[in-house]
Amino acid sequence: MTAEKQEVAIQEAFGYNLQIIENGLSNSGQTLDDFIGQEFTYEQNGQEVSVTLTLTGILAAAHLRGAYGTLALLQGGNVSQDEYGTSILQYVEQFGGFESPSVDEAIDYFQDRLTGDEGLNGSLPGVGVPKEDADVVVTWSYGEQEVVNDFDTEDGVIFVDWISSDQLNVTETADGVLFSIPSNGGQTLLLAGVSLADLTMANFSIQDASAAELIRDLVGGNSQPVDPTDPVDPVDPVDPVDPVDPVDPVDPVDPGDGDDGHGGHPGDGDDGHGGHTGDMYMLGLDSESQVVPDFDPSTDMIHILQGVTGEQFEIFEESGDALGQTVRIVITDELGNILSTTIFQGVTLSDLSLANFSVAEQSAFNEVVSAIGETVEQPNPGQGGGYELVYDNDGSNPPTVTGTTDEGGSKFRADTNADDIVGFNPATDELDFGGTSVHGLIVTKAPSGEIVIDSPWSSAAQIVQGVTYQDVDISDFGIVGNEHLRQDLGGVVSWEQGVGPREDDTVYIRSHEYGVHEVISDFDPATMKISFLYYGTRERLSVEETDDGLLISTLPSGQSFLFEGISLDDLVPGQLEFHFDQVMEDNLEVPFGFDQNDVTLVSREGLLTPEAPAGDTTDGHQTRPGDFGPTDPVDPVDPTDPDPDPVDPVDPVDPVDPVDPGTGTPGQVPGDGVVVFTWAWGENSVITDFNPAEHKISIGWISSDQISFTESEDGLVISLPSNGGQTLLLEGVFLEDLNADNFDIKDPSTCRKSAICLRVQHSASG
Repeated sequence: MTAEKQEVAIQEAFGYNLQIIENGLSNSGQTLDDFIGQEFTYEQNGQEVSVTLTLTGILAAAHLRGAYGTLALLQGGNVSQDEYGTSILQYVEQFGGFESPSVDEAIDYFQDRLTGDEGLNGSLPGVGVPKEDADVVVTWSYGEQEVVNDFDTEDGVIFVDWISSDQLNVTETADGVLFSIPSNGGQTLLLAGVSLADLTMANFSIQDASAAELIRDLVGGNSQPVDPTDPVDPVDPVDPVDPVDPVDPVDPVDPGDGDDGHGGHPGDGDDGHGGHTGDMYMLGLDSESQVVPDFDPSTDMIHILQGVTGEQFEIFEESGDALGQTVRIVITDELGNILSTTIFQGVTLSDLSLANFSVAEQSAFNEVVSAIGETVEQPNPGQGGGYELVYDNDGSNPPTVTGTTDEGGSKFRADTNADDIVGFNPATDELDFGGTSVHGLIVTKAPSGEIVIDSPWSSAAQIVQGVTYQDVDISDFGIVGNEHLRQDLGGVVSWEQGVGPREDDTVYIRSHEYGVHEVISDFDPATMKISFLYYGTRERLSVEETDDGLLISTLPSGQSFLFEGISLDDLVPGQLEFHFDQVMEDNLEVPFGFDQNDVTLVSREGLLTPEAPAGDTTDGHQTRPGDFGPTDPVDPVDPTDPDPDPVDPVDPVDPVDPVDPGTGTPGQVPGDGVVVFTWAWGENSVITDFNPAEHKISIGWISSDQISFTESEDGLVISLPSNGGQTLLLEGVFLEDLNADNFDIKDPSTCRKSAICLRVQHSASG
C-alpha cells in the first residue's frame, strides 16, 4: 500500500524479466544489445508496423505479455495481445525511450535482493551453496546431454541455475533422475542410478523459486516411480487397491472399464486401446519431455494429438553412450522453440510401423510415414477415390491357421498381406485378429458383399471369399484384443445385420462399403444429425467443401456421402454424433473443425461387439449432449426444435415471431435505442428504423472467426453462419453511415474482423 514498496516490487520484476529474456537470447547467441535502438517491422492484423526497440519499451512489453511473450517477439516476430486486445507493440511504442537503469543494473538489483528462500519459508537447506562449489550444476547449455554416474546422495549438492518450473522437467527413468530443458535444444542431465526418493532438499541449491517448488514436490519419497509389481503403488495398473484398476472387484465407479475416459498415459495397461497389454503415449503441444525406457513396438502406440502439425513435429533416430539407441520425437511451437522431447530407448525407426501411430494432423502423419519408411498408396481417381480390391489365392502366401475351434474348425489369422481365405465355414471356423491394432487393420465389405480384412493405408487386403456379413455371427470374429478394433468391427457387423438405431432424422456415415457413394439432397441442418456410430475405422477420414456440397469420404474403401448444398458453416458441433473413443482419443471430429468437447456422444451399447480377452471390457457407454448453440427457451433440451411454438422467439417458422424471416414481419429498435446481436439459433432479424445518429448495436461475446459483416442491396448484414445461418439486417443502413459510437463490442478480436470494425477501432478513443 506504499509507493516505496511498490517501487521496489516493480524494479525486482523488471530485473527478473530481463534476466529471463537475456538467458533466452543467449541460447541462440544473442543479447538485448542486438535489439535495443534498432527499428523492426512486424505484421499486425495484416498490416506492417515499424517500431524502435528501447529498453523501457521492452520492459513495458514484458510487463504486458511476460518475459516469454517478449522473447517470442524478439526471436520470432510473434505479435501477441493480452486478454483485452492490447498489442505488445503498443506498449513497446507507448513506453519507449524513457530513462532507466541498464540491463545489468536492473538484473543486479533483482539478484542482490534475493534471500534464497523466496516463497519457501526458508526450507532450502542447500540454497547457500554457490555454483562453483556444487557437485552437479544444472544450467543453460544448449543441446548438451550429460550423465553423472557417481552422485553422492548423502552429501552431494545439485546447483539449479535460473531455470523456471515451466522450462525445467524432472523425471525418474529406469536409469536415474533426468533433468531436462526441452526448449534448450533438448538439453538433459541424468543422475545415473539415483531415484527421486534418494534425494532431499538438502541436496539442492536452487535459484528460481518456482523450480524449487517443483523439485520439493518430487524428492524425498513424495513421488515414487511406478512399479508394476508394487502391491501398494497407487498408480499400479495391477494393484488390487487401484481406484482405476479395470479388474478391481471393489471399484464402485468402474466395474471393469479399462479406459479411464481421458486417453492414454503410460502404465495403465489399456488407455482406450485396450485388449492388448500395451501403452498409449499421448504427445501434444502441452506434453512434458520424458524418457520411455521400455517401449514395445508389438503392443505400444504413439498418439500425436490435434494441433501438432508437420512443421512442429520431428521424429528421428539417435544413439549415444547415455541412453543408447533411441527414437526421439521433438515437438516445437510455431516459432520453432522446442516444447518437449520424448525419447524411446532401445528402439529404432525400423522397429516401428504405422500400426504404432495414431496421428491427428495429416502433415504430421506425413512426417511419420517418411521417417519409418512406409509407403501410403494413393487411391484410385474418381468420386471418393478408394483402392482396388484384388482377389488373390495363388498360394504364394497362404493364410495362417493358428489353431482349432471348439467346434472342430480352423482359426484363420487375419492378415492383410496374406492370400485370401478360401473355404471359410461360418458354422465351425473363426477369424483370429489377436492383438492387431485398428490403426493397422480394419474390416470392410467388397462390392460383392464379401468380408474383407483391409489395410487403412494401401491396397493390401485379404478377402474371405464367398462369405458375407449375413453368413456369420459375431462369434465368428473370435477374441479381438484391440479395444478400438472391437468397437469398429462391431459397428460394421451391426450395420450389416440391422442391429442398432436407424433414426429418420439421422444420416449414418459408414466407411466399410466399397463402391458406395450416397447423395443426400434433403439434409436440413436445422433438424437433422450426422452419426458415426457405425463408422468402421480411425484413419483417413476426409471432409471437403465442394461446388456441389459437403463431401465426407474415407479410405481405403472410398465410400462417400455428398450433402448437396451444405457447407461446414451450416453445421454446429452438436449435430455430429460419435461414441466416446472416436473423438476423445482418436479425434474424428478434427476434419470438421469442431472441438471434441462440443460434439454429441452417443452410447454404442446394444451394438454387436466381438469377445474381449479375459478381464477386458469395451468402452463406448458414455453419453453427452453436444453444443447446439443457444437453447430454445421453449424447449431447452432440443435447440433444433422444429415445432411452431407461437411464443418461441427463435422458431424459424413461428407465425407471430416479429423477426421471423418466414413471415417477413419487420422488427424495430427497442426503446432503449440498442439493438442486441447475440447467439440465437437460426434467427433472421430485420431492423427497419435504425438511425445511426441515435442508435447502437450491442454485439455479445462472439469472436472474429464466428461473425461476418457484409453489405447487401438492402443494407448491412451481420451474420453467424455456423449458428443455423443466423442474420441481422439493418435495413437501409450501410458501412459509410456508421462509426465507433454505433457499436458496443464485447470481444476485442471482433473489432478487427472487417472494414467497418477497423474503422471503429481507428476512430475509438482510449
